[in-house]
Formats: sequence, structure tokens, C-alpha cells
Amino acid sequence: MIGDWSIKGIDEDKVWKDSVNELKANLILMNQEQLKQGFDSTGKQLPPYTSPYARKKGVPKTPKTLNDKGGFYKDFYVLAFDKFIEMGSRDWKEYILEYHWGDKIHGLTEENLQEFRVLFLPIYTRNLTNAILQA
Repeated sequence: MIGDWSIKGIDEDKVWKDSVNELKANLILMNQEQLKQGFDSTGKQLPPYTSPYARKKGVPKTPKTLNDKGGFYKDFYVLAFDKFIEMGSRDWKEYILEYHWGDKIHGLTEENLQEFRVLFLPIYTRNLTNAILQA
């Protein structure tokens, strides 16, 4: 190791969290759009609706979107921690949906992660620059 590269007086974790928090709405929308297309965060397609369910709900027999009445999507959240992001839903059905379809329903596919990084980098750079100038 060459030495400590941290900048005195700069809370890099706070800069990172603040930058993620600026993009919460984008992260939620990206996750919702991905689910509407029937994909989990690994890129795996969710199974199609069963014929009886599709007939009962009046939906086509397409991959599941996990958006029956909208409560699950409406209650999505993003929490920024030190160098990781937690995504989920505060809707009571979250645990049922995760039980059936796995915890990978939250999060972004690799393609969407790349898109997020393109949005994130300039915001992080701006916030880090501002923190350095204020230190």
C-alpha cells in the first residue's frame, strides 16, 4: 500500500449516499420498468401468469409483472448505505412475492446497472468536488 489516499475532512461515504439519494426516483423507475417487462435483477424472465389467473384478472398470459393493483410498486424504496444500495417495497405483499419469485425481484439487471452508472458518475463527481472545495 502506498499510503492513505483519503482526503482529510471529506466523508466519502456521505458523498456516495447523497449521490445515490439524488437518483432514488430513477432507481425505482428502472426497477419497476424492468419488472413490467417481466424480468428480475438477474435478467431472468418471471414465469407467465397461469391461464386461470389470467382469465380471472383479465390479463394476458404474459410474464408476471408483480403489479396487480399497484400497491407493491407504489411502496418501492431505496436506501443508500456505505457502498451498497438496498431496494425493496414497504407493501405487505413483498414477503409473499419474494417467497414465490425470490429476492432478486428488487435490483437492476446488468444493463440497467450500466445505465445507472452513467447517471451516477457525474452526480458523484459534482458532489465530491463540492465536498473537496468546502473542506
